[in-house]
Amino acid sequence: MSRPPKKHKGGPARRALRSAAKIAVLFILALAIASMSGCCNGLFYYPDARTYSTPAERGLAFEPVDFHSADGTQLTGWFIPAVGEPKGTIVHCHGNAQNMTSHWAFTEFLPRNRFNVFVFDYRGYGRSAGKPTRSGTVADAKAAVDYVIRRADVDAARVALFGQSLGGAIATVVAAEDARVKGLVLESAFSSYRAEAAHALRLNPITWLFAWPLSRTLISSGYDPEDHIASIAPRPVFLVHGTADRIVPSWMSEELHEAAGEPRELWIVDGARHTAAGMLHKDEYERRISEFFEKAFGGE
Repeated sequence: MSRPPKKHKGGPARRALRSAAKIAVLFILALAIASMSGCCNGLFYYPDARTYSTPAERGLAFEPVDFHSADGTQLTGWFIPAVGEPKGTIVHCHGNAQNMTSHWAFTEFLPRNRFNVFVFDYRGYGRSAGKPTRSGTVADAKAAVDYVIRRADVDAARVALFGQSLGGAIATVVAAEDARVKGLVLESAFSSYRAEAAHALRLNPITWLFAWPLSRTLISSGYDPEDHIASIAPRPVFLVHGTADRIVPSWMSEELHEAAGEPRELWIVDGARHTAAGMLHKDEYERRISEFFEKAFGGE
């Protein structure tokens, strides 16, 4: 005589409840791991105080500068004068790792194309005092613009910003809020802090499933480029991004280009990695950025 089939304990409702509980446990675990790993701040700020190189090592003059942010935080920078009669002055906002002594080299071509360059460290980077925060880095970039405009050897009507990666997010907010900035170049910039956090979490096999809710939970909104870039118009914006960028996907620059007002320009560089368009197409990269700044300052 055959036995009746065993009945599973509980019905569909109980099984669904158990599945939901498992998902909740995984979410809590992912949240705990992300929190313990310092996701909120560590994702965006990786400063150090090492000296990597100086302009003098590449045959360029430079002036070490100490200046202060609006809250009194002491900051450091280098003023690199143009080789020849300057066409204008570019304030460089660097990315999230190391400090200005490693990032200044991205701007080396600008002095040789007759632009003054001011590179600086946000609070907590290099020799700058304090600890990096989102509002603090924006305030520091504003202070950098204030500093160069006060210099006697700078034409205050010819100042622009060049932001890369995290520096692109910072530079976008500053350009939107300071009409003295005549133009903006963004390379490998993200569209919002939460979107960038979600992208980074998707790359982690533990947190990928909950990337979006985790990014909403751990990362606050505010100072997002997508909310500010439209305010820069009618001053020009030039966006550069590589298709092989795994750190910040190129679609974020496409979103920023869509949100920006005219005049705007987008250069998607096939095969370029993060902030590496100039490595693949050095001559074109340097020419296009130099020409953009010259036009932003009223040149032909």
